[in-house]
Amino acid sequence: MFLFRILFLLGIGAGLLLGCQNPYSGMIQWTESIPKGTPMEEVAAHTPEFLEVDWAHPDTVDGLEAYRIQIQFDGQQILRKRYFVVFEDGQYRGRRAID
Repeated sequence: MFLFRILFLLGIGAGLLLGCQNPYSGMIQWTESIPKGTPMEEVAAHTPEFLEVDWAHPDTVDGLEAYRIQIQFDGQQILRKRYFVVFEDGQYRGRRAID
């Protein structure tokens, strides 16, 4: 479990560094660095500051509980697709995109 947390935090750190340069790439890096099965509370606690995830209003995507990811830049939404982090039984299952 300790190694899992270290790897997770290293992935978050890499996502933050990349996100400062390109928020879209940072979002992709962050979602890909989260190990499948990570509890939702831990994912929420380590969400990078440059991302907004609507944790208070879950949605459903592909039959899974989903939370929308948004990136604001100069007051404008910069993602054309709608991106979600998805969970099954409170465990992280990945990222989904909807046109």
